[in-house]
Amino acid sequence: MNEPFEIKLIRDGIKRGRPDDYSFEAGHFKDGALEGVGLKEESHSNDGKVIIQSEFGLFHDGLLEGPGFIGDSRHKVSLIGYFEKGKLVNPEDLQGFSVESIEDIHLDTYRHFLVTGVKRYVKKTEYGTIEMVFGQHTHLVSNTFNGPVTEPLKYPFPYVRLALRDEKEEVFSVLTTMNDMGNSYLKISTNNDLAERDSPYLDPLCRFRKYVFEDVRVAKGRQSIDETIYSGPYSVRLFLPRSVKKIIPQALSEAKHFVRLVEVIYDGTKEEWEKIIKDDSRSVTTEDWYGYYYHNAERYSSYYVHSTFPEMGKLIAVHCVDGDILD
Repeated sequence: MNEPFEIKLIRDGIKRGRPDDYSFEAGHFKDGALEGVGLKEESHSNDGKVIIQSEFGLFHDGLLEGPGFIGDSRHKVSLIGYFEKGKLVNPEDLQGFSVESIEDIHLDTYRHFLVTGVKRYVKKTEYGTIEMVFGQHTHLVSNTFNGPVTEPLKYPFPYVRLALRDEKEEVFSVLTTMNDMGNSYLKISTNNDLAERDSPYLDPLCRFRKYVFEDVRVAKGRQSIDETIYSGPYSVRLFLPRSVKKIIPQALSEAKHFVRLVEVIYDGTKEEWEKIIKDDSRSVTTEDWYGYYYHNAERYSSYYVHSTFPEMGKLIAVHCVDGDILD
């Protein structure tokens, strides 16, 4: 299941040449506030560094109310666990959860860790079943010629896994884990790409913009679109008159850092849409100066590229007068 979500764009400086200056909320809204699974994110530049503040998890009345996390790259703060009215709650103080102690966890990652003092907290809610596991990375396990050696860590750090499941699947999970450099970070998985993160180096800039649609309208009576008609930073809702007989694949410009979504509202039938010429072949010439310099390749080579509309995007739906064509 790929649960759709809404996005509320609060601020975006990309049209002023500031792609790292933005603020948005995404998820489901009730009376204008996040309700259920959601994400808040704000980014701006400070002395050449991008500062990102994020909140992700279960919301109620616009505040975290359930499993989630708060991250602030400026102050290097990361809070993860269960929240009530936006405040992190000590697991020992949680009400309404069934609690059980489970066996130590052996993590076979880049570094082998032993997690001890593990407890699982489970609770059924209107959003699904919440499962949270808390423990401590306390030992490092190294493989030697004489077998595994377990050594206590000088600085133990938390192990947390949060998950929300409905009757069909896991809606989201948040996990503290390790990367190849031995640094801890959060791994976030969702049943859509609302807040996917699997590396501290994943650049979230611009990803949200594909969920912001701008309307592009083609004038009635126009028969051919043989030039780029949109070069903005967002996805496109294209209003197309019945008169159009041809549209070039490059009618929409490239969307940097993400795949642009395209939704077409066509003032014609599904059969007429299929008859519109939407593809072409063009010659592309490339230069291989290195191969030319070392006398093992031609300096220029040409080849044909075949593409179809929208070349720089993903067509998700065409709404025709007699029905929809869906991806």
